Amino acid sequence: MNRIPVSIVLSTLVLAPASFAQTAPTPALQSTANEVLLDVVVRDKKGKSLRDLEAANFHITDNGEPVKISHFRLVDRTTEQADAAKQAAPGATPAKLDPLRQIRLVTLVFDQLPSLDGRNLSRQAALDLVKGDPEPNVYYSVFVVDTAMEALQPFTNNRELLRKAILHATAGAFTEYAGDSRRVHEELQRMIAQPGGVDGQSTVGQIANMTGGASVGPQGQGAAAAASAAVQQHMAEMMLAMMLMDQTVVNDGSRLSIYGLLALVREQYRLPGRKTVMYFCEGLFVPPFLDEAFRSVISAANRANVSVYAVDARGLMAGRQNRAASDALQSAADSSRTQAKSTGGDAVKADQVKVFDTAETSMRLNAENSLSELADGTGGFLISNTNDLKKPLRQVDEDISLYYELSYAPPAMQYDGKFRKIAVKLDRSDVKIQSRLGYFALPPNAGPTVSPFELPLLTALQAEIPPTAMTFEASAMHFHSSRCAILVQVPMKQLSTVAEAAGVRAHLGMVALLKDAQGNVKQKFSQDLPLNVTNDKKAGLATGNFTFNRAFDLPPGTYTLETAVADYEANKAGAQRVSFIVPPIEKGVSISDATLVRSFAKQATMIDPQDPFEYQGGKITPSLDTNLHAEKGAVMSIYLVVYPDPSIADKPTLTLEYLQAGKVLGGGQLALPAPEKDGRIPYVASSPIENFPAGDYEARVTAQQGSTKKASQIKFTITR
Repeated sequence: MNRIPVSIVLSTLVLAPASFAQTAPTPALQSTANEVLLDVVVRDKKGKSLRDLEAANFHITDNGEPVKISHFRLVDRTTEQADAAKQAAPGATPAKLDPLRQIRLVTLVFDQLPSLDGRNLSRQAALDLVKGDPEPNVYYSVFVVDTAMEALQPFTNNRELLRKAILHATAGAFTEYAGDSRRVHEELQRMIAQPGGVDGQSTVGQIANMTGGASVGPQGQGAAAAASAAVQQHMAEMMLAMMLMDQTVVNDGSRLSIYGLLALVREQYRLPGRKTVMYFCEGLFVPPFLDEAFRSVISAANRANVSVYAVDARGLMAGRQNRAASDALQSAADSSRTQAKSTGGDAVKADQVKVFDTAETSMRLNAENSLSELADGTGGFLISNTNDLKKPLRQVDEDISLYYELSYAPPAMQYDGKFRKIAVKLDRSDVKIQSRLGYFALPPNAGPTVSPFELPLLTALQAEIPPTAMTFEASAMHFHSSRCAILVQVPMKQLSTVAEAAGVRAHLGMVALLKDAQGNVKQKFSQDLPLNVTNDKKAGLATGNFTFNRAFDLPPGTYTLETAVADYEANKAGAQRVSFIVPPIEKGVSISDATLVRSFAKQATMIDPQDPFEYQGGKITPSLDTNLHAEKGAVMSIYLVVYPDPSIADKPTLTLEYLQAGKVLGGGQLALPAPEKDGRIPYVASSPIENFPAGDYEARVTAQQGSTKKASQIKFTITR
């Protein structure tokens, strides 16, 4: 294992923050033609699904206004297969279902099941759901939320692979899932990176092997086979995106669950058709500071056409939770009545002061309420307070492949981020309807996975003169070939806080858009960070930084990084734009952009081999703080990566020079270790700076191999 050498040298970074004037918020955008897509399940009083309805039977209102249905069809697995058989010539194999129109995706999520009974109930339910012959175009994936969100099985219709993943997911609380998820992640990355793109035979074949399906190449098979290959590729890309939940989300139960669900549903817009999440858990508690994030899950699910079916794995034990909630609610009611009867002369008791908090807490104590809201709000339903799941699971199976698909153009609206309620009714009363309850009025040009918390951030980016009420640093780094990374750093001391009983709360949000030279959004990154800080940790909030970094790939070209951050408690924001270039690939040695180092973290193995800040034995946390204080013992570190050219026999060398006002002050050659397995050489140069005079400096790092040479520069400022 190679360790990054630490040289006693001198260096740092300066990226001057862009200066923007404060501006008034832009008016809300108007819409008249954005289509709303609905999946509607209809059953009679006996629970039998209805197949004979027409568009004229449905009456829909959007925020109370009637709308006209523009698209309507019945999606029925049975009739689809029968139609395919009828269209086939006598003795010929029936045509396959159209994967771009008739695909169904089901995500099985097992979230923190601490009890043996809960794991057993969830295991049997999931096995019952996937048993039997594979259905055409119905694919399942398996995720676990434990100490993190982990993927155990990519989308597949191979029953044996699914059975193994389900057994593993419900094996117990002490099972190690990270290794399995890492292998899935690495394999998907390798498959997608294969030459040939969406239509590449090798890529499609590898995806088919991993998912247990058949490798169907497009050549000689017609448009249907080409579409099947494209869907296989997109499923792999979508699976990777679903796995990229931000690693800063700590494992504190509700936060991990909510952000895990958000990561799972928001990326499923990439494929058409009905998508289903089967969510197995033992209740979902949503504290007030996570309300916005919870609403974002429902919004993202509705925009991606995902229905959530929640299974409360506590079974019949759930009744105790209901009684606990009822007791708390009764306590609040008693306190309220006592206060109402008071003539004003009696002292107010503590329970009377907290009456409204008690009432709110009592509702949240019943963790089924949140599960029901999640399921009902996305067109699914809650399965709870029962140990017999066979009947509701049969209904889930029917819902996956038997529903009405319809769409309409909503009335003219303001994109104000408010919730717009959808009501679906029929011209008969003896039916039960499952559909989405509504959606958030968010601009479609902000991207298909926009969340409510992003709306003020996107509004700030639309301003002609970006606001500056929040200060922060943002930058883009180029590493090698198409590999890049964005860095965002926000001083937390500027956040407004609201006092609470046990501490304070704060709420930070960030969004970053990567645009090409034509203004097209190529990548979007965002982070919603509601914070509840106890009194003993308030000092850390005032001195810390929110640091966000994410790697991605871009082809050569000129790009713009547009970044906005917001303090939701104080209703203020800041935004800035930075241009950067991804250079074309050239022969010879290459060197990454350099960055300052905030900290090192040791880790036994590489979690993500595609993360340019990882190396064998640890990971770098970069820093954009370019003003360094030359106090006693102060040290600064620079991180960079050298990429040798394997076709050149000479070993690469690295030279470091320090300049002030364009004049070289000193420097020297640094010894490079052998490349790591992937061929790159990560390097950290650390320098004591306590004796540096105050002023502006530049560090120039030059890599040379044979006759080829590449350089990277960093500017920094020393204060005393």
